[in-house]
Amino acid sequence: MDSKVVFPYLMLLMDLVNSDEIKQEEANKLAHILEGYLFRLKVCQMPTHDLNKIVVRLFDLTRIDGNLRIRLFRFLKANFPSDHKLLDILTEVNLYYQRNHLAKLSLVILEEHRTKEIINFDDVQVEHIMPQRLNAKWRLQVANVDKVKEQYCDTLGNLILCDPNANC
Repeated sequence: MDSKVVFPYLMLLMDLVNSDEIKQEEANKLAHILEGYLFRLKVCQMPTHDLNKIVVRLFDLTRIDGNLRIRLFRFLKANFPSDHKLLDILTEVNLYYQRNHLAKLSLVILEEHRTKEIINFDDVQVEHIMPQRLNAKWRLQVANVDKVKEQYCDTLGNLILCDPNANC
């Protein structure tokens, strides 16, 4: 998600794993929490300018006050978008044209949680179900098609992952 400011914290986690201060599973969970936070901030179009301050505070291991997960949540909770806010925004926000390929990332995450199959997502593309250019058939089938297109065309509900080698 192009948030290089968190790299030092991820490096710290790797160092803690290498020195056997935490287990790899715990570092993965912490990185996953941070990833979820970044994703929510970007989808909800919230500012990320305080992220550098959070990362600096996370580096002070002398003030752990319990486990690292609780500490991470404590620093993130002030700006952590709720599930309700994320759901509301996901139905409205134009993910297709947002930076960092958030539409593809969102669809890949959904697909990874939907199936246990191993899928190669390297070559998939994000495509529209309702096309960006409407033909006569769409105009006849959908009431208020221009309004529907304007409101939902580039939202997550109108986007799919497609293998460019297949007919989507």
